[in-house]
Parts: sequence; C-alpha cells; structure tokens
Amino acid sequence: MTDATDYIQEYEKLRGDSEVYRTHWQDVARLTLPSRDFYNEWYGGAKRNTRIFDTTAMYACEQLAGSLHSLLTSPSQKWFKLIIADPERPTTLEEQQWLDNASTTLYGIFNSQEGRFNSEAHEMYSEISAFGNGIFYSSFRKGKIRFKCYPLSSCVGQENADGIIDTIYRSCKSTVSGVIDFFGMDGVPESISKRLAKEPYGEVRFLHVVKPNMKYKKGSRTEKAFLSCYVDMDSKKKLGSDKGYDSMPYQWPRFSKRSGETYGFGPGMAAFPDTRMVNRIMEVTIRGAEKMVDPPLLVPSDSVIGPLVINAGGIINYDSTQDPVSTLQSGGNLNVMEAVVQPVKKRIMQHFYVDWLGSDSEQKTEYMKATVSNNLQQKNLQQLGPLLSRLNTEFTGPLISRVFSLALEEGLISPPPESLRGTDYAVEYISPMAQAQRSADLDSIFRSLQLGIQLAGVSPAVMDNYDLDEIVRYASLEVNYIPPRLMRSIEMVTQMRQQQAQAQAEARQVALEEQASKTLANSAGAAKSIAEANVNV
Repeated sequence: MTDATDYIQEYEKLRGDSEVYRTHWQDVARLTLPSRDFYNEWYGGAKRNTRIFDTTAMYACEQLAGSLHSLLTSPSQKWFKLIIADPERPTTLEEQQWLDNASTTLYGIFNSQEGRFNSEAHEMYSEISAFGNGIFYSSFRKGKIRFKCYPLSSCVGQENADGIIDTIYRSCKSTVSGVIDFFGMDGVPESISKRLAKEPYGEVRFLHVVKPNMKYKKGSRTEKAFLSCYVDMDSKKKLGSDKGYDSMPYQWPRFSKRSGETYGFGPGMAAFPDTRMVNRIMEVTIRGAEKMVDPPLLVPSDSVIGPLVINAGGIINYDSTQDPVSTLQSGGNLNVMEAVVQPVKKRIMQHFYVDWLGSDSEQKTEYMKATVSNNLQQKNLQQLGPLLSRLNTEFTGPLISRVFSLALEEGLISPPPESLRGTDYAVEYISPMAQAQRSADLDSIFRSLQLGIQLAGVSPAVMDNYDLDEIVRYASLEVNYIPPRLMRSIEMVTQMRQQQAQAQAEARQVALEEQASKTLANSAGAAKSIAEANVNV
C-alpha cells in the first residue's frame, strides 16, 4: 500500500513537470479567461481584468464554450441514447423499452437542478476553449448523482499506455469543520481534530489521488478498479480510509493534443499571440485617442498669470507679449490602427471557430436566405466534427458510462430484463453535432433519389431499386432521431396496407357488381322493349 508521503512526492513531481504548461496557461488566462489563475490567490470579487484593453478573445472563448455545450451536451434536447453494443443482435420490445427508459432516466439526472451538470459543464467547456483541458468529476452523494468541474490549476495528471489520463492528483482546500464533517472525527489526524475548537474555519490543504488499481481483476468483489486516497498536506497523513471506485470518477477531456505530450492544447493557446498583439495595439490606440481628444498643452515659461485653468469654459490669463497657451498636436491617425487591428481580431475569432459555428451575428447578412444559412452551418459543423471527436472519446462517452453504472448501482434505474443480463451496452450520440455528421448521408440519399426521379421519366421501373419505406425510417430514426413512438412499427404499417388493399379490393368488387347489375338491368330493359315492339307489329 502506497504511503501518504509517496503520494505527495508523486504530486510534486507531476506538478513540476507541468510548470511549463502552467506559465503558458497563466498568460492565456490573463487575457482570455481572467476568472482563472494558476499562481495567485484572489479574494472574491477582485478585479482581474484591469489590464485588458480588448475583449475579443474573451468574447470568442465564451462563444465557443456555449457552442460546445449546445452541440455536445445540449440541455434542451437529448444528446445520447443507450443501445446494445452488438449491432447484429435484434432487440425485443421489452428490451427496447428498458433501454429507452434508462436513457430517459440518465437524461433526467443530467438535467436535474441538484446535480448541477449544465452549470458545471459550462465551466469545463470554458477551460477547454481557453486551455484545451477540462476536469470533470461525478459522484453519488446524499441520494443524488452530483457533478463538479474542478479548475485546471488544482490538478495534475498522467497518461496510460492508451493515451488516456487515468491518474489524477487534485489539490484541495477546505475548512477544519468541513474536513471533519466529510471524513468524520476518526478519519482525520490529531493535528486537525485539535484545531476544531479554536479555529473551525481554519484552512486545511489536502490531496485527492485517483489512479488505477494494479491488483484489480474484472469481476473481483474485493478490489476496486481505481484506488482513491485523501492525504493531508501538512501532517502528511491519510484522511479517512482508502476507498476506490468501480469506474473512473474523473474525466479529463482535451481539445487537441500534441504528439508525445500529456496535456491538451486549446484554441485560446493558439490565439494567444494575436490576443496579446491586439491587446497591445488597443492599449496604444486608447492612449493615442486620449492625446487627440485631450492633448498636452504648450505653455511658454512665465507667460501664464495665475493658475492654469483647463476645464471647459475656463479663463486663462497670460502675458500678451508672449505666445499664448496652445495644444500639442500628436499627428496620430487612428484609422491606421483600426485597419491593423481588424484582421487580427478576425483571426482570433477564427481560432475559436466562431465563423464555423455561426455564433457571430456579423457574418449573417439580411440577404442570406434561411436555407442557405442552414446549409452553410451544417457544412461547417461537419468540418468541425473530427476536431470534437476527441471530446466524445474522453468526456461524453466515459461520463455516460460512469453515470449509468452509478444509477444502476444505487437503484435509480430498474434492473435490466433477464435477456439483457451480461450484455454489453454502447452509447449512440444524437446531439446536434452527431446529427450534422449524419446529415451528409441524408444528402447523398436525396441526391440519389433526385437522379432516380429524373430517370423515371425515361424508365418508370427504375424506382423499383429504392426501398422508400426503409429510407424514411432511416432518415427519421437514425439521422433526425425522432422518438420511435412517433413511428408506426413495420408490422403495423404492413397490416394497415393489407387492410387498405382489402378495402380497395372490396370497393372494386362492389363497383363491378353494381356495374354488372346495371348492365343486366339495361339488357333486360332492352329485351323487354324489343319484345313489346314485336307484339305491336
């Protein structure tokens, strides 16, 4: 079993290895996300943006964070569903209903006010947009599954052989009373318990360590898949008892990653040279504008009689035998500065993909039709999809698996049917981003149908190549993801068509019988008329 001192030494080593990243993140935070800091501790409400003269990067970062939130984990529509991992295995109606109910329950957990998923997820997306890294934590506490985004400044991590960060050290701070409430009086060292009476709100620094358990084997009931340990930084002793997790409670998604490096690289880091340059340009421009509006005064020596009055409507008495007070004309041209800064601002917006996401209202003109705008945005989202696939791999997928296992373990989801016991599940994404990726398939189908319709004018039989029912079901259920309950089953559609065909056949039979009856009646009438004519003759 690892000693508490070993954990602290491992943390300090990983912290030292991340120092180069932290200096970079600090520079980015200063101009892009000033609410974060990697070295200084701020009091609540402190002014952190006093040296920011241009907010383009701040605006673009917020736009990207909001777009990632709505495209990947939208709070207003379902963004995933549970399916059976084996695509060849058919599902019964009972199994499909359980999968749908489980997906609905999970979606309710993510949208619950107590869990605070949406507010915490937005904080994480902000850090991903600025620094390319985010840390997200999920746990079951007080009868609810709860979520928390921890600042990047408090964490260090280590990759496994597959390139996934599965070892995390998080530095924490709490009060003496808070630590004792969490771990219990018996779970804290004497150095902390003695402080409760004198300084219950005193600060306690400790580590939370989560790493893979090398002794774990699948199916084991005595060992957890991940070790968990809390360590007091001052006394170098463990807090509480060593526990573990069946699934990784932390997710560390990265926007992109350089080969051979552990930590991610974000749009804010890519845009930093332009962000720093435009901030400097705007600082100089503001000073120049101030000199033009309120220029320095040229005052000849001993020419002013009395105080120099520079307020509006003021009177300056000066010696008329000398030159009067005049202003110094700087000769600056603000239009030149504006011409320089606009392309730089545009590049910053492009670094944050604001133009691709359609978030910037300036790019939408009143002449752009809605269909053209929607098609353009769909194309942009398709191009952005490969960039965001890492977030599905490192965040949404592991997160859903983690919450699903917690919900099953705590009884928030009913046990699966017997036929699903031992079956592997998978996640199918139905978020707006996933729909945009699949819309390319639908476009290809429509183009093929248009070709078929054109050729049908020459040979109508060509349309027999298309299974229109299957096309409609694929477009509705697998591309647009409408609820399955809104679609009639294949059996029901077949039965309806049989009933319609039978009704049409019966209607035709009735029509034929009526026609035959009329024909017979007409024939009888004609025969009677002929007979009467012969009698008269």
